[in-house]
Amino acid sequence: MKTFLFSLALAAAPSALAQSAEWQKATDEAIALHRAGQSEKAVEPAKKALDLAIQERGPEHPLVAMSLNNLAVQYRSMGKYAEAEPLYVRALAIREKVPGPKQADLAASLDNLAMLHDAQSQFEKAEPLYRRALEVREKASGPESLDAARSLNNLGEMLSARRQYDKAEPLLKHAYAIRSTQLPKEHPQVLRTMRNLAITYAALGQVSLAEQYAMGQEIEGLNLKLLAPPPSPGRTGDRK
Repeated sequence: MKTFLFSLALAAAPSALAQSAEWQKATDEAIALHRAGQSEKAVEPAKKALDLAIQERGPEHPLVAMSLNNLAVQYRSMGKYAEAEPLYVRALAIREKVPGPKQADLAASLDNLAMLHDAQSQFEKAEPLYRRALEVREKASGPESLDAARSLNNLGEMLSARRQYDKAEPLLKHAYAIRSTQLPKEHPQVLRTMRNLAITYAALGQVSLAEQYAMGQEIEGLNLKLLAPPPSPGRTGDRK
């Protein structure tokens, strides 16, 4: 059901956090290689960027958190969860300490770590992180924001994957209500949440609602070929 878009966590430094040209070059190289599907090759420049960030800004600087995340993305993409997890944890710890306007970064770190646990079917670890990301986004951007909808969808997908359909349904409905009023009806985020609702309603035996939200999407069952929720490691969260 999910497709973890870990690449959206990949980022270069905003101008306000401008780093050295050498750091920027290494970061840009890692991002380019990752986007080309060459995460194994991206590890080296990502490590170099992390080392430079620590040397130039100290171990607790936001750019270090960004560099930790960028390196973790490479390991996650290669399925090396054990290598990725401590990097995500360190990035989250740094962002926890940053006050004010960096709440979006904090929510992203919470999501990244949640998705990593989710990918390994470690749902008990993932759920509180998803819920906290939702709280952060609702507080920072508002409960009816697209940011909040992202977390609602992520949490709803995970609960549906755990077969907790009654808990998933209201979260996904809320996500759909936000997205369907703020985005074009054919937007991928709208279609994604509709698909999640179709799967959830199908599991609940509410066939008419499942068909309503399927809207021609291919989903296994219900005479519609709706894709069943894929195994957790293959799900790519709506982290986007």
